[in-house]
Amino acid sequence: MPQTDDYAGLGGRFYSAYIERPLLGRAVIRLLWGGDARPMYASLETLQHIEAGVTVVDAACGAGLALRWLEPSRVGRYIGADNSPAMLERARERANRRGFRDAEFELATSRRSRSRMGKPTPTSSTTPSTSSPTRRRLWPRLRVVSSRAADW
Repeated sequence: MPQTDDYAGLGGRFYSAYIERPLLGRAVIRLLWGGDARPMYASLETLQHIEAGVTVVDAACGAGLALRWLEPSRVGRYIGADNSPAMLERARERANRRGFRDAEFELATSRRSRSRMGKPTPTSSTTPSTSSPTRRRLWPRLRVVSSRAADW
């Protein structure tokens, strides 16, 4: 059965509009789901202070929310992955507007993610796997972030 892109329509545009604005995002998340988005936005704010030259892997990047807090001159490499083509297109547009000219984007599915990233674990969205020598060598320069509210 073909997979549909739930974020291609009006709902996805609405999500993108409110989630990138912390004040509005906190209000909508509280109103619609009774959640508290403050920890998510506080975590995203820490991206302003990342070490220069790191590789950022933005798992479930959506429309590129983390790009709002990242400074292009400090990021060595940005890789965004999401399972929504519409959200990836929004993230590409945001990356270009913000000056991330070499940003990379990957359409991710759970099967593809498992084969490329190793076995998923509860911490896979925030902790890169160090099972291979290459991954162990890259570990000090790699930061994996997730901009999905559900991860906080």
